[in-house]
Amino acid sequence: MPNYARDISGVHELFVSENRLVEAIAEAKSLPSISISEVDLQWLQVLAEGWAHPLKGFMREDQYLQVRHIYYSFHYWREFLVYLKKFLLHPDL
Repeated sequence: MPNYARDISGVHELFVSENRLVEAIAEAKSLPSISISEVDLQWLQVLAEGWAHPLKGFMREDQYLQVRHIYYSFHYWREFLVYLKKFLLHPDL
């Protein structure tokens, strides 16, 4: 396991601390609200509990596309290198 994965001291939980709970509830009541599905609520819980660390919120579309680009670029390069290795070791295949 990489060292950065072992260090959980930097996990940010997004729960409101008990000493600020009453104030946070009052503030939440004054803010506009939206209806969300059960699945959306579960994703909020994932973020709040720190399971999506190091993410501190949902990714924007440009961030998501950048990650996909990097992943697929790496994936295709890896496949190319495997193919090249096979070709160099067994050129008759």
